[in-house]
Amino acid sequence: MVKEIADVYEVIDCIIETFGLDKDKIISYQALKKAERGSFTKNSFVETFSPKKDSSEERYCLLNVHRAPEIF
Repeated sequence: MVKEIADVYEVIDCIIETFGLDKDKIISYQALKKAERGSFTKNSFVETFSPKKDSSEERYCLLNVHRAPEIF
């Protein structure tokens, strides 16, 4: 598992370098999202999602049904 995670870190580092991103800014944004939305550390996952009718979220879900086929 350590070797696989090292590969993921390598990909992330390459993306950061390619797009000229700031690692500290990314880490700060990660902390903000974690504080606002929670973390996966407690195995907390969204089980259901009900977008408002005719919203951009509903359109996104309908266009990407292959990512979550159980929405129908």
